[in-house]
Amino acid sequence: MSKITRAHIFLTNDDSARSPALPAFIRELKSKYELTVVVPEKPLSGISKALSFNIPIRFIEGQHIENQPIIETTGTPADAVTWCRTYLPDIDLIIAGPNLGLNVSAHSIYTSGTVGAILEAALWKIPGIAFSIDTPSHTWFTPNDSGAHYHEAAQRSHQIISYILTHGLPPNVDFLNVSLPHNVDEKTPIQIAETIPVRFNNRFQPRTDPHGVEYYWIHGEEIEDLPTTSDVYLAARKSQIVICPISIQLSNVALVKKTQQHFHSLL
Repeated sequence: MSKITRAHIFLTNDDSARSPALPAFIRELKSKYELTVVVPEKPLSGISKALSFNIPIRFIEGQHIENQPIIETTGTPADAVTWCRTYLPDIDLIIAGPNLGLNVSAHSIYTSGTVGAILEAALWKIPGIAFSIDTPSHTWFTPNDSGAHYHEAAQRSHQIISYILTHGLPPNVDFLNVSLPHNVDEKTPIQIAETIPVRFNNRFQPRTDPHGVEYYWIHGEEIEDLPTTSDVYLAARKSQIVICPISIQLSNVALVKKTQQHFHSLL
């Protein structure tokens, strides 16, 4: 009888090993799959898909979480995916997160280091899912426990992970962006939704340091008028699990043809 091998999952995030959501996800996944965890040594929210081209990157096996060895890197989440491609070329699925704070709207998706890891994977045609969970803003850049239902979030996320491992990603979808409410449980409905461009209307807010020199914080208020079919509305206001299918196709044949027509006098 041939040996049945378990799927091998690679897990990363942008909130570091300090994330209070990480233990629940490790506990849920390590019991069912072969698991490798590589996370940044410090929180790197908002770093997107940055790669560390001009500095040395270290990968150090440090602490254990839920008896799972954790490799911490001085690099970015996307660097962690490059490590995975180098040393684990036959990985079955890359998971990122769960990000502390919802990654909803294209603005957050393009900015998030959590999603950036999955975007890096998608460019190399490695299936991936980015997860985020709704937590208060004071946890977004300084990870700490907000009382979110991390155990239930891990269980509901595993339903989606298991489905993708069995059925693959939908046609023409490069990765999934999944948002979970703060109080997710076994009854929380799942919706498939579109992304909208922005959630927050960001602006600079000026401050003055003790020397009288001006500096700035970026801050924004959530946009009020949201489409009721959007990821932001369903995740942030209706507290539902939202799956957004994402394509990384930046251009296509139809756009090329239209642009050729637009520039016809220059061609």
